[in-house]
Amino acid sequence: TAPETAPETAPATASGPAPETAKAPASAPEKAPAVAKPPVAAKPGKRRRWLRLAVLIGIALLLLFVLTWKNCRQGIGLGGSPAPRNERQNDPANAMAPNAPSMAVPSMEAQAPCQIRVDAVGILVNGKTADTPQAAVTACAPSRRAVILVTGDAVYGQVEQLEQALRAAQIEIQRQQ
Repeated sequence: TAPETAPETAPATASGPAPETAKAPASAPEKAPAVAKPPVAAKPGKRRRWLRLAVLIGIALLLLFVLTWKNCRQGIGLGGSPAPRNERQNDPANAMAPNAPSMAVPSMEAQAPCQIRVDAVGILVNGKTADTPQAAVTACAPSRRAVILVTGDAVYGQVEQLEQALRAAQIEIQRQQ
């Protein structure tokens, strides 16, 4: 076997020891591998991107809420809205107005509109058969209002005759679909 040789060294100089320029022998111990760092959950740039996206979505939702509140104060069709203040009949604030309705509430019979149904069988007024449009007008005269429901199989021209007779008697008409 060949004897192991010492590493070659450069001659010493007056300024200090000579630098090592020789290679380490093959039997020299190797350095231990560096300890691996645990993986990072997300890169800082990626986190920043998600945060920016979340902030933009929040601002957009806030803007949508503000615009909806500004333009749709009466509601967005999910639950109805109360009648405007000037149309409330029993509101004490309207009692002092010159054209305010009287505080006495008429009976429910006179206040409820007349329910009219026109179909293939004929005209039904509040569940009772009316032979002619004039009979329907007579039945609806006390309430002065009528809600008309027309089915698809109603006799042609019968609805127009009924509405014409109700208008002539100055009865308010509301069509129900």
